[in-house]
Amino acid sequence: MCPPRAGTPAMVANPLFGLELPSKALVWADDRERVWVSHHDPADWQRRYGLSDELITPLSGTGRLIAAALAD
Repeated sequence: MCPPRAGTPAMVANPLFGLELPSKALVWADDRERVWVSHHDPADWQRRYGLSDELITPLSGTGRLIAAALAD
C-alpha cells in the first residue's frame, strides 16, 4: 500500500483520483481452485486521471509488493 503522502499530490492534481486510494489488491480463487491476485495498474490510473510521471511514480510500488509477497 502506498503511504498517504504519495497519493496526496495526485489527488490535488485530480481529486477524483481519491476514489482509487488506498490502493488495494484482491486475492481470489476460481472454480478450478486456482488463486489469482488482481490490482489496478498505476499506468491505467495515469491514463484515466491524466497524471504526470512525477505523480504516478510514487504510487507504482503495488505490483512489486504483490510480486514479493507471492515469492515468499
